[in-house]
Amino acid sequence: MRHTPYLLMKPIEIAILRNTMNKKKIFVSHSGRQHVHQLLYGLQQHQVAYHFFTSFWYKASQFPFRLLSYLPKKISQKIIAQFKKRSYDLLNDANISIFPWFEFVREVADKIVPYSTAEYFLFWRDRLHDRWAASKLNNNYSVVVGYEECCLHTFRKAKKLGLKTVLDLAQIHYKEIEVISKQFPVFSEIYANQKLRSRINTIKEEELALADHIICLSSFAKDSLLKHGIPASKIEVMNLGFDPQKFIPKSNYAVDSQKKIKLVFAGTLTKRKGLDQLFRLLDDFPNEIELCIVGAVADAGDLFNKYKSRITWHQYLEQEDMNKVFNDSDVFVFPSYLDSWAMVVVEAMACGLPVIVSDNTGSKDTVTAACGEIIPAGNYEKLKEKIHYICLNKNDIATKGEAAKTQVMQYTWQKYYHQIASFFDKIQSSK
Repeated sequence: MRHTPYLLMKPIEIAILRNTMNKKKIFVSHSGRQHVHQLLYGLQQHQVAYHFFTSFWYKASQFPFRLLSYLPKKISQKIIAQFKKRSYDLLNDANISIFPWFEFVREVADKIVPYSTAEYFLFWRDRLHDRWAASKLNNNYSVVVGYEECCLHTFRKAKKLGLKTVLDLAQIHYKEIEVISKQFPVFSEIYANQKLRSRINTIKEEELALADHIICLSSFAKDSLLKHGIPASKIEVMNLGFDPQKFIPKSNYAVDSQKKIKLVFAGTLTKRKGLDQLFRLLDDFPNEIELCIVGAVADAGDLFNKYKSRITWHQYLEQEDMNKVFNDSDVFVFPSYLDSWAMVVVEAMACGLPVIVSDNTGSKDTVTAACGEIIPAGNYEKLKEKIHYICLNKNDIATKGEAAKTQVMQYTWQKYYHQIASFFDKIQSSK
């Protein structure tokens, strides 16, 4: 771990360091990944002591992962490539404890059982993880950070020990999800298991109540919390960021008037992200646009298979290759019905792309009229109107793309790390 020389630190960094040297550790628990590695790295960068408890985290030197060395090389390399998606090289492995056994079972089941059954495996993975994490909690910690659906028992124990609780909320308020799901028919398939949804929502309700502080990712998420009765004093908005070293802006905006406009979308191929809207564009603009999709196929497999022959598709790309795809595209389109943030919007803007996003996308916070468009979720006619305009005004792509590069510099990971460190310094210092 690198440390900034004391004499080179900014005053705020010195204050944070002085205030954290004698404080207890922060207890962080998450059964999955989401953006937790970035929160941890923000703590680590600012010398805030923490320990992370999770279900699965790839550690090459630890059992059972070292057993992979006994497998044929081609097989082990393929498995390791998948495992590395649940790791982060910049974190100190000594600060991470894992309870991976049920997660192994769930990962296998996820490949062979129907989606409705896989939901139950996720539910029980979270239940088992929560109880395991709670068993590790003691008075050596001062603050407990949990994630939705998997921190109820941990928060209950934290309250008994007199510890402060922070819910790092990756989604919007669950009641607002219910409201949105009733607005759009696409959710009828995704949230078909209402009995399980009710059990999950009961857990979410108590987690929200037990949290002393709630970190959310956007104004969209904050508004949903306020709408459903969460006090503003409990809420902190911290936008996720991008790495300027990995997402390099394009320099060439030449758009041939005779060639098709290149639209790009990135994200898991789930109907929740508005793929039905996106694919309809291919029917309405067959001679004007081409579409590139980056993401693994989830519940939108039927839509994907229908249009697969008409798109360019990448199941998964490393950030360097994603950068190349963005640089080779003209406009990023993200018509999601529901996304608390959507980091890919920020990454596309960093590459110099104008963006079109729905108003149910948290990263609309980054979008201004100068660099993109915000359209009503589910309003295909408005999306179609924006694409039609771009087809007739190709020169606007360069103007809005340049504006996007400037606008997005307010949303780097370094800014997020600083916010995280300052926030935890504040609550550890308060009585």
